[in-house]
Amino acid sequence: AAVLSRMSTELRCQCIKTHSTPFHPKFIKELRVIESGPHCENSEI
Repeated sequence: AAVLSRMSTELRCQCIKTHSTPFHPKFIKELRVIESGPHCENSEI
């Protein structure tokens, strides 16, 4: 069951929140680029 739960979370968009306004770079802790694919139609950062 744990494997299925992990797979189901990886097969969807990963971003939990989006921002359209600029913010100071000091608030960025980590950046990851996730390309669009069968899991999500959006490229995510």
